[in-house]
Amino acid sequence: MSSFDPIMTAPPSDDGVHGFPESTASPSGHGDRLAVEVPGLLVAECRPDGLFRFATAALLDTLGYTAEEFTRRHYADTVFGEEYGAAGRESLWARVLAGEPVCGRLRLVGKHGVNVWLEGSHGLVRGSHGAPGGVILCGIDVSTKHRRQVDCEGRLRAITNTLPVVEFDMSGHIIGANEPFLRQMGYGFEEIVGRHQSLLLTAEDAAGAEHARVWQRLRRGEPSSGRFKRIARSGAAVWVAASVQPIMGEDGAPFKVVEYALDVTDRAAGDPAPPPAAGADELTGLSNRAEFVRRLTAALAQTAEHRSHHCAVLFLDLDRFKLINDTLGHEAGNSLLCAFADRLRSALRVGDAGTDRPYGNVLARFGGDEFAVLLANLRDADHAVAVARRLLEAAARPYLIDGREVHTSASAGIVTSRGVGDGAETLIRNADVAMFEAKRGGKRRCVLFNEAMQVRLTRELAVESALRGALDARQLHLVYQPIVDLDSRRVVSVEALLRWTHPELGVISPSEFIPIAEDSGLIIPIGQWVLEQACRQFMIWREAAPERAPQTISVNVARAQLALGGALVEQIRSVMERCRMPPGSLTLEITEREVVRDPELSLRLLEAIHHLGVKLAMDDFGTGASSLGCLRAYPFDTIKIDRTFLGGLEGDRDVLAVLHATVTLIQNLGKASVAEGIENPTQLAILQSLGCRLGQGYLLGRPADALALSW
Repeated sequence: MSSFDPIMTAPPSDDGVHGFPESTASPSGHGDRLAVEVPGLLVAECRPDGLFRFATAALLDTLGYTAEEFTRRHYADTVFGEEYGAAGRESLWARVLAGEPVCGRLRLVGKHGVNVWLEGSHGLVRGSHGAPGGVILCGIDVSTKHRRQVDCEGRLRAITNTLPVVEFDMSGHIIGANEPFLRQMGYGFEEIVGRHQSLLLTAEDAAGAEHARVWQRLRRGEPSSGRFKRIARSGAAVWVAASVQPIMGEDGAPFKVVEYALDVTDRAAGDPAPPPAAGADELTGLSNRAEFVRRLTAALAQTAEHRSHHCAVLFLDLDRFKLINDTLGHEAGNSLLCAFADRLRSALRVGDAGTDRPYGNVLARFGGDEFAVLLANLRDADHAVAVARRLLEAAARPYLIDGREVHTSASAGIVTSRGVGDGAETLIRNADVAMFEAKRGGKRRCVLFNEAMQVRLTRELAVESALRGALDARQLHLVYQPIVDLDSRRVVSVEALLRWTHPELGVISPSEFIPIAEDSGLIIPIGQWVLEQACRQFMIWREAAPERAPQTISVNVARAQLALGGALVEQIRSVMERCRMPPGSLTLEITEREVVRDPELSLRLLEAIHHLGVKLAMDDFGTGASSLGCLRAYPFDTIKIDRTFLGGLEGDRDVLAVLHATVTLIQNLGKASVAEGIENPTQLAILQSLGCRLGQGYLLGRPADALALSW
């Protein structure tokens, strides 16, 4: 008998099947679950032949059907997923019935022909014997969002049909251009796509510091704008007023750059030199970057003539500005920048900031929330530090923005001239490096530049750049460290640990590349890969040696992954289903610091994860600031005692007493304790005497590749 495809085949004639009475469960066995209304969630269930069996009241309301009318409806006449395409649509139902979750935007046709757009997913429901019992369709109504998106796309098409637009990849190669741009520059599409952007620049501009600075900002995800000179195919100069926008990917990093450029050549031809107003920042009235560079260059020339004179550059950046700007709005953000500029102007007492004196002190705004101060006629570096601290103190006072009190602070990097050899751009770049170091050290700080910072930053940039391709190049791999029952010495679990070997940089320590992955957002795709690989390997071991293989496998979860919220829960559920992980076989390790960062949000997220049948372990316990109430309130199954407890264990009564109390507390709360970092027999014996049941460390087993482990 041929199989019936409810997507590609018309529905059969009405067989009299109606919705199940409320007191009767559906054949899938999930009638009670589906009857629960979740606010905002629209849910329906189909039979395997495509007829609808059930819909929540919210979905019936949205589509305009009664329950009886809807159960006569067929999937093929109601649900349309255009984004799957014709070929994808044909296999969609088969994928769902095979147990694969399918997500995307769906168009549902209501009773009166009204289109309702859902952002949703399909999921298979199995019957009591494991056979397909039905398909669950659930999602949220995004019709308003969809219509706005269509409207925005129409407006965008109108812009791109008239305004010259060119796209670059992050290495600067041209990957797209519209007709207005091609006409503007005199190129054909095939002539320009794939070529480097330097094709459009003079050799001097392509190698210039300003061009490099713009691309540094773009690679950090920051937009840029201004007036730029381009070289057309004919060799003629084309001046453009351009807005250059980085486009962010799902990993939070920019993957391409889009430039919108208006031809202003006619205006530029009569104005080759910037007018006096060009030296001022439009928003704050401070000097702008070009003026700052000019004044700094003059001050450096003065120090070269008089070796006793020095100058310093302070690079300041508002802390949390993006969060404030995104939360309160662009206008409030501009008001904050102006207020911050006024604070700096008032606090900068040495010299006359922003006047016409040739070598006086200068206060400037570079763009966004970046500000700079030039201190001329400097006595010593300590004086620059004192000025920076005074500015930071002024910046930290509350701001009144649109009747609301706003709290923020600033961080500062400081660099001093050495009298010879340092150009203006070098000093600005080094001050920026020092500012980045100040932010990394905890914000609201000032840091004096040294060469080690530049070396470290150069290394970090090289590691981050290499890490972006590491996953696709299969340079990452997992090793597994045993977690052992201290009495029987049996391996009860393993922890999956990430390792990286780069063909040029060699073996890179996790302590170096994982923080970079977290800061750059790369930890999100990497973390998903780790979770899937670890679960697959666990099932390989389980199928090969079900009696001897570890009972569970542990995977670490980073801060950026926790920030995904419900998306992380769905990701975990999907991986467990694909790998057929039994409930209780996966443990996720979350550090104590991440839990206390946002206690309420952490509690809701951890409860949702725990509800999937996933065990939870608090990692690095004893290094953060969690309370005893935290241990009791959160659904942790295991507490991993940090290795720092074991460092002073031998011969230190105080450490022994604290460890004893910790193990006892964990036991009394009904949770398992794992001691990390066991490296010698004395530590092992003490832990056993204290009643600690599980342990991990080099004495019990070093991390090893999957092939090196046997059970």
